[in-house]
Amino acid sequence: MSIEFNCSHCRRFLSTDDEKAGYTAKCPNCGEQIVVPSESEPSAQEPQDASQTSVASRSKKLTPVSSSGTAQNRASTSLPISAGMILRDAWAAYRSQMRECIAIFFSSAIICTVALLPFVILGGMIDEGAFGSDGLNGIMTLVALAFLAGAFGIQMFALASQLYFMLKVVRRQEIQISEIFAGWRYTWRVLLTSVPLGLMIAIGLYLYVVPGIVVAVIFWPIVYLAVDREVPVASTFSIAIQMTRRALGTILLLYLATLGLQTIGTLAFGIGLIATTPLSMLIFASAYEHISATSD
Repeated sequence: MSIEFNCSHCRRFLSTDDEKAGYTAKCPNCGEQIVVPSESEPSAQEPQDASQTSVASRSKKLTPVSSSGTAQNRASTSLPISAGMILRDAWAAYRSQMRECIAIFFSSAIICTVALLPFVILGGMIDEGAFGSDGLNGIMTLVALAFLAGAFGIQMFALASQLYFMLKVVRRQEIQISEIFAGWRYTWRVLLTSVPLGLMIAIGLYLYVVPGIVVAVIFWPIVYLAVDREVPVASTFSIAIQMTRRALGTILLLYLATLGLQTIGTLAFGIGLIATTPLSMLIFASAYEHISATSD
């Protein structure tokens, strides 16, 4: 079956397969971002000529947008979202690009591990007193801390690259493994969002667990916003509240689903995490897409 509807911007008659329901697409007539409705619109007008256009894929260009631009345009066709819809979208994207998703996660893990080795090795040598005098140990401790700071920066770079990559996968955009290095321009933005988020969650978990869960459910989109939109980092927190306020239950279910996935991956001697971690990231990239499209 097909879904028939009119573009919310130019009113062009469009049709697509029903499996595309909830997807974000670019209108081939006016180029604006739209959301495919869950079913045909009764008011959809048939084309007057043979130039009817089919929406078969998403935009092929990943560009950051401002809070007053594309995201709000997509909200004009607000649709209810469900955990099932998001999981279905994420699984379809994962199946279509499984090899690439696993490859970028595995490559990022290797890069982060190698970056951490100097700190681990030097720290072990300091603990064993390999440098003799206290003065030299103090100097090498500073060097070890410098290595640790560098490793943390590389981890932020790897995270930014993975977020960028996963968004392109769920948007069905052309991707290349070389894009593991595409996150460098978002590294500082991801750092300035992920560190406060991590601290907020940690403090919340310390305060009887529940506050940490609430923080995680409400503010998780900020790292995706840091990659996807050219907005001030401070604004990502208020935007995240606006995006998630109507989908808190759905997001909680997604956290439980990814927790189950990661548990399965861990039980498989940890090797399964190579497959389950990229899928978990895709689930939240898909959630970001759906929630962006339906938020006010």
